[in-house]
Amino acid sequence: HLAAVLDTLPGKAAQSVQDDAFRFYVRDAGTGRPVGGAGIDVFKNTSNANGYKNEREQIAADEGGVALLGAEFTLTAPPPADPKYGGYGYYGYGTSVTADPLAGKDGAWAYWGSSKYSSWTPPAPVQVYVETDRPIYRPGQEIQVKAVAFKRTPDGYRTLGKGRSARLVAKDPNNEVFLDESLDLGEFGSASTKITAPKGKLLGAYSITVLCSDGPLWGQSTASVRIEEYKQPEFEITLEKAKDPWKYGSPAKITGKVAYYFGGPVVDAAVEYRVTRQSWVPWYYRAWFAGGGSAGADEVAYGKIETDADGKFEIPIVPEPPPSLWGLTDVPDIAEFVVAVNARDSGGRTISGTEWYRAGKQSLYFTMQPSKGFFGASEKVTVEAGLSTINETPASGKSSFEVWRLADEPAKPLRGEAAGDGTEFAGGWGADYGGNWGWVPPLDVQLEKVKNGEEVAHGEAKHDAEGKAVIEAGPFEPGAYRMRIEADDPLGGKVEQTRIFTVAAGAGEGTPIRAASVMLPERESYEVGETARFLMGSAIASAFYDVEIWTGEYMSAARVVDAGKDVTVIEVPVDERMKGGFTVRWFGVKGLDVVHNEATVSVPWSEKRLAVAVEPFTDKLAPGEEASWGVTVKDSTGKPARAEVLALMYDRALEYYAGGADVSMAGLWAAAGGPSGGTDSVFVPYMSSWEEGGIASVIEKLKEAMGKEWEPPKAPGLRTWETWAGGRPGGIMGMFMTKSGIRD
Repeated sequence: HLAAVLDTLPGKAAQSVQDDAFRFYVRDAGTGRPVGGAGIDVFKNTSNANGYKNEREQIAADEGGVALLGAEFTLTAPPPADPKYGGYGYYGYGTSVTADPLAGKDGAWAYWGSSKYSSWTPPAPVQVYVETDRPIYRPGQEIQVKAVAFKRTPDGYRTLGKGRSARLVAKDPNNEVFLDESLDLGEFGSASTKITAPKGKLLGAYSITVLCSDGPLWGQSTASVRIEEYKQPEFEITLEKAKDPWKYGSPAKITGKVAYYFGGPVVDAAVEYRVTRQSWVPWYYRAWFAGGGSAGADEVAYGKIETDADGKFEIPIVPEPPPSLWGLTDVPDIAEFVVAVNARDSGGRTISGTEWYRAGKQSLYFTMQPSKGFFGASEKVTVEAGLSTINETPASGKSSFEVWRLADEPAKPLRGEAAGDGTEFAGGWGADYGGNWGWVPPLDVQLEKVKNGEEVAHGEAKHDAEGKAVIEAGPFEPGAYRMRIEADDPLGGKVEQTRIFTVAAGAGEGTPIRAASVMLPERESYEVGETARFLMGSAIASAFYDVEIWTGEYMSAARVVDAGKDVTVIEVPVDERMKGGFTVRWFGVKGLDVVHNEATVSVPWSEKRLAVAVEPFTDKLAPGEEASWGVTVKDSTGKPARAEVLALMYDRALEYYAGGADVSMAGLWAAAGGPSGGTDSVFVPYMSSWEEGGIASVIEKLKEAMGKEWEPPKAPGLRTWETWAGGRPGGIMGMFMTKSGIRD
């Protein structure tokens, strides 16, 4: 698509490319094997630059039970938007395709709980970055502007060099243009200019838009600055960080200071404070429950105090634990207290400051990171154990560890019977909802309640000044293992943590892991030319798996794994197409259930890395003193790089009014994203309401309906736009409820 945009579009009208939009898999719901020759009746809606089109297509699955649904994707190259009249981004028209399929063979049918869409929008061929030297100015002051432009090519980005020009348009808060000029780009695709902040015009937010073109291809970007008659703040208010973690129920104090920017104390300043409390989870544990780091904030203290002769103040507090929100026994019990303080200067401005403090039952917590996603049967197992305070400072000391092989217990499904009530949730974990694939909990959560089996190793570890210790054990037989690490806590008692790790058999061989869904990359990062390995599969599927390989949002390959093993290792060669990273996704079917998982690994743009050092650097200067700093730039091989450097500096007090907009170009060579979630036909239909009589009445009507002669729905007569998932009410299930009298 990208090559077509760049090679065929200049100066032409919208072009069209026929490409695959959906990939359907038809599988036997009991065995998980392919259903070749199944017919798929699809309602399809296409929206693109050529308009809207509703179609109905009949396609058939091949011998592998796979069918592809194509669509028309439009590629547009409109003329550049005039910055005078808006147009802050690139152009408009992409393509969106919506599908609602009904698959059938030999009187058996399958359909989705809702329609699904696929979309694609041509990216901007030219990328522009705009930056100013500070966030706020007074009327009449000089605004320094820097713009850099890159051209997107099928082989990556290239700077727009000499001979190209850019157009700069500056507008006031009323969107009126006060400057429109042309800039010449230099060797590195950049241009600099100076603008005088206008006098006698409105104060407020001003915009500076830079548009760059390469023939008919273009892109633009906008920076925002404020122009105000401001007075710099006279002082700042700060809160000291806690030297040691707080303990639940023990008195603590918060110390702060109000000081002028030149360093002198502000005496007898009125300070208002507010303290909120919330549950907090260290970053290491957040993947265990697909949640954020904090939740459940509530106010626990409020008051007003004054500063003393040194400009200092103290806030007393007795930290208490918040309500438990996570429901996981292996997540540390930590509360975060956020303290917000403010005071007013002589101009009436409110000067604010915030700081966080943490409290818990213990003052320490562990992190445990295996050196690989899974280990081989002949390898030593190495785990890096980190010991930190709940304030996230390293802690040295000793710990002990034990390793057990997990007991051979049956795997528990992520939905359905595991919940015990026929719903789509398992133990509080909503793996999927409505047939739409969602988050899959990691093995530490899936196997949390599996008992320990035989102990296979134990020992001691010593944590250095950085809190790090490397634990080595094994080798072990293929399977799943639990390691527990324990240490004495300064606040009393023991602090401990567990971690699941796995040992895999060879590629194509079976690995005995009794879990519903396993997907572990051996490493987090690979280079082009290497072979990536993934431990994948399920103890509750049929051992027939469909595997997809995605490079960003595009599926680049698909394969079948039919080794007859529940959990096994697959290998994926890494090539140039995978630069930025790739995702491997699999799914399997058995007993009217679908299990799936995916993992993303990095393939870094190593050759694009620059190392930048600022040395010598002086961090303290006297007023009027001249200073010089050195900048060194090296390429990915460590050799000096010929480069263009932008450096800026402004008074930190200006950030009271507006924060600095640090422009990062890391997005040019960003890590690739992953695919959107899949959809399957295993879902629980629902009713939103019923008439008087309640559920008992519904059950009676169900019994009555089931006793009647009922002719199963037949395609294609049942397939109308009224029953289409995108616009029905109720679709096929709704028709059944209406005709059987249940809806009444």
